[in-house]
Amino acid sequence: MDFRILRYFLTVAKEQSFTKAAEQLHITQPTLSRQLAALEEELGVELLVRSGRHITLTDQGILFKRRALEILDLEEKTLEELKGAEELMEGTITVGCGEFVEVERLAEICKRYREKYPLVQIALHTATADTTYEMMNKGLVDIGLFMEPVNTEGLDHIRIPNSDYWVVGMRPDDPLAKKEFIEKLIIDIREKATKAQISSVKEVINEYFGMTISSNDDDVLMKNFKNCANNKIENMKSILVEYRVNPKLPEEFTIKKAIKDLEQIIKITEPKEFFKTVYDEADDLLDMSDEIAPISEFFKGEQRGIYETTCKYINMFENSKNFVSDAELLKVFNTMNMIVKENKPYNDIPKLPKLNNEFQEKYYQLLENEAKALRPVLEHDKEVVFNTLKEKNLEAKFIEKFEKAFKEIEKKLEESNEIAQVKNIKLESDTLKQKCLDEIQNYEDTLEMKKIKEEEKKKLKDNNNASKEIEKLVKPKKTVKNITMAKITEARTYTFSSEKDIDDFLLQVKEKLLKELNDENTIVKLS
Repeated sequence: MDFRILRYFLTVAKEQSFTKAAEQLHITQPTLSRQLAALEEELGVELLVRSGRHITLTDQGILFKRRALEILDLEEKTLEELKGAEELMEGTITVGCGEFVEVERLAEICKRYREKYPLVQIALHTATADTTYEMMNKGLVDIGLFMEPVNTEGLDHIRIPNSDYWVVGMRPDDPLAKKEFIEKLIIDIREKATKAQISSVKEVINEYFGMTISSNDDDVLMKNFKNCANNKIENMKSILVEYRVNPKLPEEFTIKKAIKDLEQIIKITEPKEFFKTVYDEADDLLDMSDEIAPISEFFKGEQRGIYETTCKYINMFENSKNFVSDAELLKVFNTMNMIVKENKPYNDIPKLPKLNNEFQEKYYQLLENEAKALRPVLEHDKEVVFNTLKEKNLEAKFIEKFEKAFKEIEKKLEESNEIAQVKNIKLESDTLKQKCLDEIQNYEDTLEMKKIKEEEKKKLKDNNNASKEIEKLVKPKKTVKNITMAKITEARTYTFSSEKDIDDFLLQVKEKLLKELNDENTIVKLS
């Protein structure tokens, strides 16, 4: 255990958040989380309670915090005591590095350091970059010498502005050996993913995509990740189509974000960048996996059908709510609407079947009551029109047409599932009655005028001014206006509490009728 990990722990304990602590420490959140998880595993106790994004200390964590403060305080005091006493410096510095030209410079530095601090021993270990990096994380190596590129997260580092030399060896009979010179030779040295990065990629593939990969090969992992991600994206895009049909379906934003995040990762072609990105974003990807899971289950299972039934009822009611005063029905509607508006309604969806049944029972009873009250009104309007046809002996001319028009309204009444629509059907029926009566009257007026003109034409056929004489001879005919009571009352509801209220109402009706009866040649027919 090194002091760096202790400082990581104390920062998390102070901020009570991995994200905030990581910002202060200038490292990534996944790195910090894994470092402290390794600390807990090393100690064999749980130090932190992770509740979402909020962190608290266990009893063991409180004790460890106290001891960590003591250790770091002792470290600080020791360093202060040693300041200004460089001649007393002793110990061993362990250096890890690969085999390259810069090691020669390292030897010179070690020589000068020993001359200044003769009591300090320098131990040199040669190893691969991965091994050296792992030894540094375990505290087995104090200083590491690497050739870029290298992961420097969590490490204090300086860059040495020198280059190493590379040569190409070949057999004497190789075609390249026969060339007088080589214009350009590119050697692609690809940095391998670290064990931590490989572990992160495999974890995401398993948890997010539901696939287990045993291979640790970089290319195999990268290929499988992208294949799984593409399949996941296609699946989520098929879900997005559903939102066009019903915008009330939950978490469209979450689906879009998940698609965007995965698309950005699969666009990465460089293996180094790919593994680093997945490693850095592993926690976010796994969190997104947890968020996507209930959404996918929603669209695959029976929850969606229940939810959409509720949405259908809500739409029906919203178009008619101004016509509904039933308190119990309003209560059921408000509860249903509240669940549908939840960002994550999955826990409350089991409540909806009962609410749907209650709504259906109460709403359709109100609907039937409205339809029952309207049927006699429709029958009366139809009777007025058909009696007029019978009186004027015009049944053969219009009855088929008018019968069809009234049947369409009756059909609409029977098929309607909205109270507002039923209310409007009353006005439609009244308007249809008026149109039918007007058509009958216009037909009669046309026949009458035609008859008069034909009679006068016979009398004046030799007169050059026949058309003028006809207009003079034609006696003005009274015009019949068919007016419905709904038009006179403006389809309003009137309340009478006194004789004066009745008088005022009748006065308004009189004024409107007089306005329609604008001259002596007009007849107003109220139906």
